[in-house]
Amino acid sequence: MRKLHVVSAVLCSAGLWSLGSPPAHAQKTNPDRDAYFGDTHVHTSWSFDAYVFGNTLAGPEEAYKYALGQPVRHPGGYMVKLKRPLDFEGVTDHSEYVGAIVQANTPGSSISKLPIAEKLKVSGPADVQRVYLFLGESIIKNEPIKELISPEVAGTVWKEMVRIADKYNQPGKFTTFVAYEWTSTPDNRNMHRNVFFKDSRKVPELPFTSIDSDRPEDLWTWMDGQRRAGNEVLAISHNANLSDGRMYPTEVDSKGRPIDAARHALRPIGSSSDVGGTLNHFGPEAVMWKQSSSLTPNLPGR
Repeated sequence: MRKLHVVSAVLCSAGLWSLGSPPAHAQKTNPDRDAYFGDTHVHTSWSFDAYVFGNTLAGPEEAYKYALGQPVRHPGGYMVKLKRPLDFEGVTDHSEYVGAIVQANTPGSSISKLPIAEKLKVSGPADVQRVYLFLGESIIKNEPIKELISPEVAGTVWKEMVRIADKYNQPGKFTTFVAYEWTSTPDNRNMHRNVFFKDSRKVPELPFTSIDSDRPEDLWTWMDGQRRAGNEVLAISHNANLSDGRMYPTEVDSKGRPIDAARHALRPIGSSSDVGGTLNHFGPEAVMWKQSSSLTPNLPGR
């Protein structure tokens, strides 16, 4: 059993200087203390905000290819490539209406054939704000667009996200995590969490989204249910600076209930920096999971 220490999820930072060739004696250190570098907050064209703001090309497959060090086409039209591949990645597209816009704008897709698709078409700058507000306000006002959250639509997209993560998982070389972002913004306060699943074979039929509830306590209750069903899951908070101090309550939760040790245990990791390319995590040892070689995905070197 080994631990994955999430030291940093950076593409370029001072921490990468430690990845050079170490002296011979350093290679005999305790393997449980190995540092792995990856990304735990990634949006692609499947996130509705990313698509309307210009990323119409790079989906989850391109995100994993990029993390593996393969060249991919930037939405600006040019090719980009990492100098050093990552060890792990979890694509965390917004779970709310995930994949809806890209599918609505893809001729022949199942969503493009629905009447609602006409309201999601992005053909020019004038459509950006219209589509963004149409979807965003439906979430904030708790008036979800039923056609886009049905199991037939949302469930199909979710299964495809799982399939793509499994496709790019390379045991012993590159670890992919099935993940998503729970995008809760009550009263315009950012309470977002990136939700990660340990084993892709045990993920639920649908993710728990902020459309289901925008309260963290309800997310944790759902996560407890997943654990009881044998599906290990964790949530990593991010952009706490935009939560107006609500991300980490110390006395009572959003429902006015005292916070006990059990609730504290549900938030072992948080992001201390969330600027593009400089995401770092903090928490009790900043440890995600112990994993054995019998579990998928496996960590590099196992």
